[in-house]
Amino acid sequence: MTNEKEMKPSSGYTMIAVILTLIVIGVAGIALMNSPWFLIAFAVVLFLCVGFFFVYPNSSRVMT
Repeated sequence: MTNEKEMKPSSGYTMIAVILTLIVIGVAGIALMNSPWFLIAFAVVLFLCVGFFFVYPNSSRVMT
């Protein structure tokens, strides 16, 4: 018996939309309101970008 689990990651188009929205909100908030609280949006964007990966044709990825 093996402990292998097949994982099927979902499409990243929704998360790209979320990330682009957070970037726009962060830039607009810093530019218009001059508030450092919008830097949190950039921290969240950087954290979310780590999870993106490409699977090219005829290749594979292993999640450990």
